[in-house]
Amino acid sequence: MKDTKQVLEVVKWFNNHGKALDLLRAQQKIIFLVVLHLILPVITRWTAHYCSLQCLKKVERAIWACVVTHEDTLRVCAGRKPEQIAAAEVIIETCKQNGFWKNITRYVDT
Repeated sequence: MKDTKQVLEVVKWFNNHGKALDLLRAQQKIIFLVVLHLILPVITRWTAHYCSLQCLKKVERAIWACVVTHEDTLRVCAGRKPEQIAAAEVIIETCKQNGFWKNITRYVDT
């Protein structure tokens, strides 16, 4: 369950930060030529959680490229408060971990 919690945090973070989401969309256009939307599931629907995991796994390369390419910008667009910057750093580090992406694969196979 820790893995799915991290997925939800990544999805929420990107969806709640317009500049970060714009950077991710641009990265998706470069890599995939299309933009997929990140899905935030309803707590009571496992299918929605599965779809959220599957979607995040599909855009793994774009998220990784976005985080690596725009790491400093993502930190800045998180906000000015130390807790906002700290939250951004957690998301950035999560997205850079190979183990995070491998764990998602345990739940979905794209």
